[in-house]
Amino acid sequence: MNEDVEPTPLLREELRNYVVDNIGSIAKPLEFIDDMPKLDTGKTDRRKLRELALKGTPKLKGEEAKHLKILEELREEYQQIYLR
Repeated sequence: MNEDVEPTPLLREELRNYVVDNIGSIAKPLEFIDDMPKLDTGKTDRRKLRELALKGTPKLKGEEAKHLKILEELREEYQQIYLR
């Protein structure tokens, strides 16, 4: 975010609505961070972002945990194939 822009609740809601309208509700941000975590190469650290996103979510057990692990593996495979 621009340094001279104050991160007000109204601005946060406008950004959430913009994402929903232009990308979809699946991408709606739940919280905002000050700086994007970066790797030494300058690329966005997706693993750190995922950790931040999962922070505060309940721990899954049994079948739910297996399903989440499968989804994460599929996401990584997809990114390796289509986004690199």
